Amino acid sequence: MRFIVKLPEIAFHKNNIYHYMDKFYKYGYKIFKEIRDSAIRNFKIDTSEVIFDTTSVLFRVSEFVIDDSFRRYGNSKDKRFDLLQFVLAVCTTLDGFPVYYRTYPGNTSDFHAFKNFLNDFETYIKPIFKGKMVWVVFDKGNTSKKTIQKLDQISEKSENYCLAYVTTVKLDKNMLKELNCAEICIVDGRKYMVLERFPEIYGSVKRLLIVYDPDLKNKQTIKLTDKYQKVKSQLDHILKSKMDLTKQITHMHDIVKKQNLTTVFKIEIKNKKATYFIDDSAKEKLFMKARTFGILTNNFTDNKSTIISLYNSRNKIEEVIREIKTDVPVRPVYHHLKRRIKTHVFVVMVGYLLLSVAKIFLKKKMLNTTTEKLLSIFHKGFVEIIKWNEKITVEYPKNVDDELKKIYKAFRLPYLNR
Repeated sequence: MRFIVKLPEIAFHKNNIYHYMDKFYKYGYKIFKEIRDSAIRNFKIDTSEVIFDTTSVLFRVSEFVIDDSFRRYGNSKDKRFDLLQFVLAVCTTLDGFPVYYRTYPGNTSDFHAFKNFLNDFETYIKPIFKGKMVWVVFDKGNTSKKTIQKLDQISEKSENYCLAYVTTVKLDKNMLKELNCAEICIVDGRKYMVLERFPEIYGSVKRLLIVYDPDLKNKQTIKLTDKYQKVKSQLDHILKSKMDLTKQITHMHDIVKKQNLTTVFKIEIKNKKATYFIDDSAKEKLFMKARTFGILTNNFTDNKSTIISLYNSRNKIEEVIREIKTDVPVRPVYHHLKRRIKTHVFVVMVGYLLLSVAKIFLKKKMLNTTTEKLLSIFHKGFVEIIKWNEKITVEYPKNVDDELKKIYKAFRLPYLNR
């Protein structure tokens, strides 16, 4: 970094780090974008399919500061509602290459982050698309009438490519009842039951695939059955207890509400005694929903298996987020000023971008590796800068193992083996 930005060596003294972090604050995203575009151009990275998602990042500083516009309590993806956080929005390719990121205060909703992503689309995302078909995949937390209409507007304006999106929506009772006429569809070796409809949704005709997943049925039905039996056992135990009627009713309501089974277990007072009954139709509906999902898209030409496969690929961004939070890592954050939080994220995202490029490049050379393993290998091959003048003196690693030799060979890097 000293060589690239030509900063004096004193800049990297621990007392001056914050000063130069502040210098990066204004230009962080511009630098990220330049590195991203260069990587796409030089390594021919496929950007025809992108996935969007958000996550929360925790802080480890608790003292109050005047500039506290980012540190907020919010919906913690890590289930740590007691800690302050900020929200990180990320968009990546299917290979995990980050093409976009943004930071928001900790109480920002997924919908708000996705809306900003669409507003940034023309400026930051559109220039990387070169193919005729571009896919944007996102989860139902970002699906609304406004976001769908915005995507339709972007699609209509596009000239050099066709924009298609894949997301998921809630299913109503009528749609679930129609599943008996679904047809079999094989996707990535798995069997699905699929019902295709073309309803009027969000102001225009959309393609809706109602998908029944038998494999998911087995997992989620077992999970729901266990939860159902547990609640039933707890309710029976309370009915046998000697607590008064008011406490019985209160405890029973709390148990059912906590497990989100209020539609299945109906609690009432009968003959001055607490009791409950089970709504079988509600139970069946709950079990049906657990194994069925609806995929919404504006693509009317590709086959069902392609659409479902793309929707399933949304899980790949979860792996990216885990690596950013754990392997690089972006958390925990010890800064508290907005500009330094943003610079911290910039450094992490540039680092992850370079790692993802390395993985993509090595994959083409038949060297598959994970981010964690790649970092471990790179640490073994640490290159030490001995002198930083007009000429750079470099000390290459010694006693290089076979795994690192392959990577050095792939990147055409010299090494010493003593």
